[in-house]
Amino acid sequence: MSDYYGKDRQEKEQETGNSGQEPWWNNVSQYMPKPVRPEPAPAPASQGGYDDEGGGLSPVVIVAIVLAVVAVIVVGGCAAAYAFSHQAQDQSTEITLADEDAAKKASDVYLTVYADGADAANCSPATISVLKGTEGDEVVRSVNVKPGERADLGMLDAGQYRIHVDTVPTNPDGSTYLTPLFDMQFEVAGDGEDMELTCNLDPATSGDDASNQGQAGTQDSNQQATDAAAGANTEDDGNAASASQSQGVSGGSGWNASQSQGHQHNWVAQTKTVHHDAVYRTVNHPAKKERRTICNTCHQDVTNCFAAHRSASGHTSTHYEYKVTQDAYTERVLISAAYDETVTTGYRCSVCGATK
Repeated sequence: MSDYYGKDRQEKEQETGNSGQEPWWNNVSQYMPKPVRPEPAPAPASQGGYDDEGGGLSPVVIVAIVLAVVAVIVVGGCAAAYAFSHQAQDQSTEITLADEDAAKKASDVYLTVYADGADAANCSPATISVLKGTEGDEVVRSVNVKPGERADLGMLDAGQYRIHVDTVPTNPDGSTYLTPLFDMQFEVAGDGEDMELTCNLDPATSGDDASNQGQAGTQDSNQQATDAAAGANTEDDGNAASASQSQGVSGGSGWNASQSQGHQHNWVAQTKTVHHDAVYRTVNHPAKKERRTICNTCHQDVTNCFAAHRSASGHTSTHYEYKVTQDAYTERVLISAAYDETVTTGYRCSVCGATK
């Protein structure tokens, strides 16, 4: 057993030469407490983030990894939210643009056809077709319209349309009107407001007038040739001149006849009076009611004076009642007064009696 100084007894006996029993003071060390040697300090953690004993990751590295994962999740979530918000905004914009046309309202379209000199009461109507678009033959609606009448073309959706005249009116005297060379285009805006359209038809030129003028020109040329021949015969022979003069007299009567057939027409307007009745509109006025304050105790009307009534009577509660102050009534409102209108129905030549 080692003593305090780290030497055992045998070595000490050899040094002292005394193998007998040692004195007590030499064994005092065995009764003394042994010194406590300090334990060695733990070795520092090895480089690379691993523990030398267990071989696992150090706490610092684990915390760093957790923070990195959280940062990646946060950044990825923000990017996804940003992309989703922009995609939703684009979709909402597309829906708004797509629904813009669907939100437009249809308009009620009216058409009035005007034809100068038309006998609206007796002439045949014009046939009108409503075509969709600026070109093509898709017929949306077809109606018959008399001159001067206001025809309802119905409710039309927003878009481009055309008015095409299929047939024109014909008066009882046979006069008619020119078919327009081009369709009338119009657009329905989609605001739901009523639209008023007008179509003007020009009178057709009478073919009889042109033929009469052509015949008159031909007869004038023939007459000039006849007069020239008669003049030449007069210089050559007196008797022939007399004969030609007698022929000229007869020819003169023929010239007057041809002149009456090929003359320039003097057109005189033919009119008639059309009476228009007064136009009225019926307006319904609802009954007028007024709210009144009624005392619950004495049932007296205390409108605008309940405070004074409560002070005088001590009644404290009220209720409301609606009383009719003016009954409902119907009113006839004048829109336009009655009047007479002079309408031109056609024209008649004062010389030959031709009409148009």
